Amino acid sequence: MKQTWDQAIAAAKQFVEKTEDVGLFTFREKVLGYAIGRVKSEEMLDQLAKQGPSPLGSGGTALYDTLIELGSHLKTHNAALVLISDGGDNQSTHTSEATALLFERSSWPPVFALILDYKETDKSRGYFKKIPAATGGMIIYPSSASKVPAAADQLAGIILNSFVLSLQAPESRTDMAKLKLESARKDINLLHVSEVPPCGPVH
Repeated sequence: MKQTWDQAIAAAKQFVEKTEDVGLFTFREKVLGYAIGRVKSEEMLDQLAKQGPSPLGSGGTALYDTLIELGSHLKTHNAALVLISDGGDNQSTHTSEATALLFERSSWPPVFALILDYKETDKSRGYFKKIPAATGGMIIYPSSASKVPAAADQLAGIILNSFVLSLQAPESRTDMAKLKLESARKDINLLHVSEVPPCGPVH
């Protein structure tokens, strides 16, 4: 992250300033620090900006293991994990496939990502892509440092703007039923399809 440190910090600030309900975590081979809430997160980002990136050769990056650790500790479904990274992992004990499977089976929050790798190809990005795809999240790859602010705003808009879906059935159902929901919009991800109890007319 040495080459993209400033852009990563700035992008994280864009997310943090948009909501009070936020937690910030930094990691390499393990979680190194965290802050909860907007004020503490902003203070931590200011400190990281002054500190700069860790020197090369000072440890590996366990991206997959860190996502598993964070996902397993979240107690609410009304959350999302947002990764700002170059997408590389050279230290995890889990593969990207195993990580995606754990998220899928455990109904952990979706993983969204802003990947600052600029010069990489789709082939080298394939490992990490499996995780957002399996969890219902998404990835944005800005093509240069100058496009990071717009990409961060786009991703924040998708994650932080909720909407309400109302279903008006043409007739009452007396048995369990599965609803098949589809969206033509690529920025809407539908998660955790489940059976709903029978419902009759409201009197």
